[in-house]
Amino acid sequence: MGETNEISCSVRTARDLDLLAHPAIPATWNLTEPIYVGPADTGASPLVTVGFLSDMPIGDSLADYLDPIILALEDAVQESRLRHRVRIEASHVCGLPTGRPEDVLAAYHDLVGRGCVLILSTGVTNNALVLRDTINTSQVPYITMAGPPGLPGGTASPSPTGATARRPPSWPRTSPSGVIAG
Repeated sequence: MGETNEISCSVRTARDLDLLAHPAIPATWNLTEPIYVGPADTGASPLVTVGFLSDMPIGDSLADYLDPIILALEDAVQESRLRHRVRIEASHVCGLPTGRPEDVLAAYHDLVGRGCVLILSTGVTNNALVLRDTINTSQVPYITMAGPPGLPGGTASPSPTGATARRPPSWPRTSPSGVIAG
């Protein structure tokens, strides 16, 4: 049997955290605090900040998206594939088709401004397309569950499931230290 690594996580589930209206971006909510996941003993390894942008009408089910991400990070620690502590900054914005594209752009910029080196998204196709040029200009990798054929390029990558994929996703590169490269 392989080595088992001790995991540190600041929450049992994302359901334990509340959403708070964003003070400057309409129709946008943030978790009241970030989620930290990583090895229990990280020493002096750098903290990696990952954003999560939900743009779907979710009600109180943001945790339905975040909990699997937390579990995937915990698995990566357990399997010695993640050596850095990760801070997850999560936002929910009412994007297209019912919301405004300006709010989606502002929510993405807000996550980049909070130091996110990678942004994951639930990905309504229309919102991913609104963000495409901004993502590629900012050089902050963006992986979305949406599968729009016009999205890929530079640092924007769809990761759809099923038959919607027209080509394999181009995953963000990592530096030799394992930190996402911009």
